Amino acid sequence: MRKRSILKSLTAALLASALALPAQAGVVTRNGQGYANPNSTTTNPVAVSAQFASPHAHAIISTISVGSSDSATSIYNIGWIPTNAVIDPSSLVYSSNNITGMTSMSCGFGANPQVANPLGTWAAAPTALVNAEDWHSGASFSLTADLSEANYGKQVWQLLSGLTLDPGGVVAVYCTVNNNVSASGTLQFFLKYYDKQ
Repeated sequence: MRKRSILKSLTAALLASALALPAQAGVVTRNGQGYANPNSTTTNPVAVSAQFASPHAHAIISTISVGSSDSATSIYNIGWIPTNAVIDPSSLVYSSNNITGMTSMSCGFGANPQVANPLGTWAAAPTALVNAEDWHSGASFSLTADLSEANYGKQVWQLLSGLTLDPGGVVAVYCTVNNNVSASGTLQFFLKYYDKQ
Protein backbone atom coordinates (compact mmCIF):
# COMPACT_ATOMS: atom_id res chain seq x y z
CA MET A 1 0.00 0.00 0.00
CA ARG A 2 2.82 2.32 0.89
CA LYS A 3 4.45 1.77 -2.54
CA ARG A 4 1.16 2.50 -4.27
CA SER A 5 0.76 5.73 -2.26
CA ILE A 6 4.29 6.85 -3.10
CA LEU A 7 3.72 6.05 -6.78
CA LYS A 8 0.46 7.99 -6.73
CA SER A 9 2.19 11.00 -5.16
CA LEU A 10 5.01 10.89 -7.70
CA THR A 11 2.55 10.66 -10.58
CA ALA A 12 0.60 13.65 -9.25
CA ALA A 13 3.81 15.63 -8.79
CA LEU A 14 5.01 14.84 -12.33
CA LEU A 15 1.63 15.78 -13.78
CA ALA A 16 1.60 19.07 -11.89
CA SER A 17 5.15 19.78 -13.05
CA ALA A 18 4.25 19.05 -16.68
CA LEU A 19 1.23 21.34 -16.52
CA ALA A 20 3.39 24.13 -15.12
CA LEU A 21 5.86 24.00 -18.03
CA PRO A 22 5.56 26.88 -20.53
CA ALA A 23 4.11 26.02 -23.93
CA GLN A 24 6.75 25.12 -26.47
CA ALA A 25 7.09 27.45 -29.47
CA GLY A 26 5.91 25.93 -32.73
CA VAL A 27 7.87 26.10 -35.99
CA VAL A 28 5.83 27.97 -38.61
CA THR A 29 6.28 29.33 -42.13
CA ARG A 30 4.70 32.70 -42.86
CA ASN A 31 4.66 34.47 -46.22
CA GLY A 32 4.78 38.23 -46.67
CA GLN A 33 3.08 39.93 -49.62
CA GLY A 34 6.42 40.00 -51.45
CA TYR A 35 6.54 36.19 -51.61
CA ALA A 36 4.35 33.91 -53.73
CA ASN A 37 2.57 31.10 -51.91
CA PRO A 38 3.26 27.95 -54.00
CA ASN A 39 0.94 25.87 -51.83
CA SER A 40 -2.24 27.78 -52.67
CA THR A 41 -3.15 25.17 -55.27
CA THR A 42 -1.19 22.27 -56.71
CA THR A 43 -1.38 23.39 -60.33
CA ASN A 44 -1.89 27.14 -60.20
CA PRO A 45 0.00 28.89 -57.38
CA VAL A 46 -1.20 32.38 -56.51
CA ALA A 47 1.21 34.80 -58.17
CA VAL A 48 2.88 37.41 -56.03
CA SER A 49 2.07 41.02 -56.88
CA ALA A 50 4.84 42.92 -58.65
CA GLN A 51 3.80 45.83 -56.44
CA PHE A 52 5.55 44.14 -53.52
CA ALA A 53 7.92 41.55 -55.04
CA SER A 54 9.77 43.82 -57.48
CA PRO A 55 8.56 47.40 -56.99
CA HIS A 56 10.03 50.34 -58.85
CA ALA A 57 11.42 53.17 -56.75
CA HIS A 58 10.24 56.69 -57.54
CA ALA A 59 10.27 60.06 -55.84
CA ILE A 60 8.54 63.40 -55.89
CA ILE A 61 11.23 66.08 -55.69
CA SER A 62 9.74 69.49 -55.09
CA THR A 63 11.18 72.82 -53.93
CA ILE A 64 8.97 75.45 -52.30
CA SER A 65 10.11 79.04 -51.75
CA VAL A 66 8.65 80.22 -48.45
CA GLY A 67 7.72 83.89 -48.20
CA SER A 68 8.19 85.97 -45.05
CA SER A 69 4.50 86.83 -45.03
CA ASP A 70 2.99 83.41 -45.75
CA SER A 71 0.01 83.26 -43.43
CA ALA A 72 -1.73 80.40 -41.66
CA THR A 73 -3.83 78.15 -43.95
CA SER A 74 -1.43 78.75 -46.87
CA ILE A 75 -1.01 75.66 -49.06
CA TYR A 76 2.23 74.26 -50.47
CA ASN A 77 1.50 71.81 -53.31
CA ILE A 78 4.21 69.14 -53.46
CA GLY A 79 3.15 66.88 -56.34
CA TRP A 80 1.01 63.93 -57.39
CA ILE A 81 1.36 60.34 -56.21
CA PRO A 82 -0.24 57.19 -57.71
CA THR A 83 -3.06 55.70 -55.66
CA ASN A 84 -1.27 52.32 -55.67
CA ALA A 85 2.02 53.75 -54.35
CA VAL A 86 3.61 52.59 -51.10
CA ILE A 87 5.36 55.51 -49.39
CA ASP A 88 8.92 55.06 -48.15
CA PRO A 89 8.99 55.97 -44.44
CA SER A 90 12.47 57.49 -44.87
CA SER A 91 11.11 60.38 -46.98
CA LEU A 92 12.37 63.79 -45.86
CA VAL A 93 11.94 67.53 -46.22
CA TYR A 94 14.95 69.84 -45.84
CA SER A 95 14.64 73.39 -44.52
CA SER A 96 17.33 75.74 -45.83
CA ASN A 97 17.54 77.92 -42.73
CA ASN A 98 15.69 79.06 -39.65
CA ILE A 99 12.22 79.95 -40.95
CA THR A 100 10.71 81.89 -38.07
CA GLY A 101 7.11 80.97 -37.33
CA MET A 102 7.11 77.66 -39.21
CA THR A 103 6.33 75.75 -36.04
CA SER A 104 3.25 73.84 -37.19
CA MET A 105 3.25 72.15 -40.60
CA SER A 106 0.93 69.40 -41.81
CA CYS A 107 1.12 67.23 -44.93
CA GLY A 108 -1.31 64.82 -46.51
CA PHE A 109 -3.47 64.08 -49.52
CA GLY A 110 -6.03 66.03 -51.51
CA ALA A 111 -9.65 65.13 -52.10
CA ASN A 112 -10.93 63.14 -55.06
CA PRO A 113 -10.25 65.34 -58.13
CA GLN A 114 -12.96 63.59 -60.16
CA VAL A 115 -16.65 64.48 -60.12
CA ALA A 116 -17.67 60.82 -59.94
CA ASN A 117 -15.68 57.65 -59.49
CA PRO A 118 -17.39 54.24 -59.69
CA LEU A 119 -14.96 52.84 -57.09
CA GLY A 120 -15.78 55.53 -54.53
CA THR A 121 -14.73 59.03 -53.59
CA TRP A 122 -12.51 60.24 -50.79
CA ALA A 123 -12.18 63.36 -48.71
CA ALA A 124 -8.97 65.30 -48.24
CA ALA A 125 -6.61 63.86 -45.63
CA PRO A 126 -4.41 66.91 -44.87
CA THR A 127 -2.63 65.34 -41.88
CA ALA A 128 -2.20 61.75 -43.11
CA LEU A 129 1.60 62.08 -43.27
CA VAL A 130 2.52 64.97 -40.98
CA ASN A 131 0.37 66.61 -38.31
CA ALA A 132 1.39 69.99 -36.86
CA GLU A 133 5.16 69.38 -36.83
CA ASP A 134 7.77 72.06 -36.11
CA TRP A 135 9.92 72.72 -39.21
CA HIS A 136 11.28 76.16 -38.35
CA SER A 137 14.96 75.22 -37.84
CA GLY A 138 17.42 74.61 -40.68
CA ALA A 139 17.39 70.80 -40.63
CA SER A 140 15.76 67.74 -42.17
CA PHE A 141 12.37 66.48 -41.03
CA SER A 142 10.37 63.31 -41.61
CA LEU A 143 7.66 63.47 -44.25
CA THR A 144 5.96 60.49 -42.61
CA ALA A 145 6.15 61.62 -38.97
CA ASP A 146 2.49 60.81 -38.36
CA LEU A 147 2.18 57.75 -40.58
CA SER A 148 1.87 54.91 -38.08
CA GLU A 149 4.08 51.85 -38.36
CA ALA A 150 0.95 49.77 -38.98
CA ASN A 151 0.41 51.77 -42.18
CA TYR A 152 3.98 51.62 -43.52
CA GLY A 153 3.28 48.88 -46.07
CA LYS A 154 -0.11 50.17 -47.19
CA GLN A 155 -0.87 51.72 -50.55
CA VAL A 156 -1.97 55.35 -50.71
CA TRP A 157 -5.59 54.46 -51.48
CA GLN A 158 -5.72 52.42 -48.25
CA LEU A 159 -4.83 55.56 -46.28
CA LEU A 160 -7.85 57.43 -47.67
CA SER A 161 -11.24 57.04 -46.01
CA GLY A 162 -14.15 56.03 -48.20
CA LEU A 163 -12.32 53.56 -50.46
CA THR A 164 -12.41 49.76 -50.43
CA LEU A 165 -10.70 49.33 -53.82
CA ASP A 166 -7.93 51.13 -55.64
CA PRO A 167 -9.64 53.70 -57.90
CA GLY A 168 -6.48 54.23 -59.96
CA GLY A 169 -5.03 57.54 -61.02
CA VAL A 170 -3.18 59.95 -58.77
CA VAL A 171 -3.69 61.91 -55.56
CA ALA A 172 -2.34 65.36 -54.76
CA VAL A 173 0.22 65.66 -51.96
CA TYR A 174 0.26 69.03 -50.20
CA CYS A 175 1.30 70.76 -46.99
CA THR A 176 -0.64 73.26 -44.91
CA VAL A 177 0.97 76.15 -43.04
CA ASN A 178 -0.81 76.18 -39.66
CA ASN A 179 0.91 79.29 -38.23
CA ASN A 180 1.96 82.63 -39.74
CA VAL A 181 5.50 82.61 -41.13
CA SER A 182 7.72 85.67 -40.59
CA ALA A 183 10.93 84.69 -42.44
CA SER A 184 11.70 83.51 -45.94
CA GLY A 185 13.46 80.28 -46.80
CA THR A 186 13.33 77.14 -48.92
CA LEU A 187 11.80 73.73 -48.33
CA GLN A 188 13.07 70.83 -50.41
CA PHE A 189 10.82 67.76 -50.48
CA PHE A 190 12.01 64.23 -51.28
CA LEU A 191 8.94 62.02 -51.04
CA LYS A 192 10.03 58.50 -52.00
CA TYR A 193 7.58 55.79 -52.96
CA TYR A 194 7.30 52.42 -54.69
CA ASP A 195 4.88 51.14 -57.31
CA LYS A 196 4.80 48.38 -59.91
CA GLN A 197 5.61 50.48 -62.98
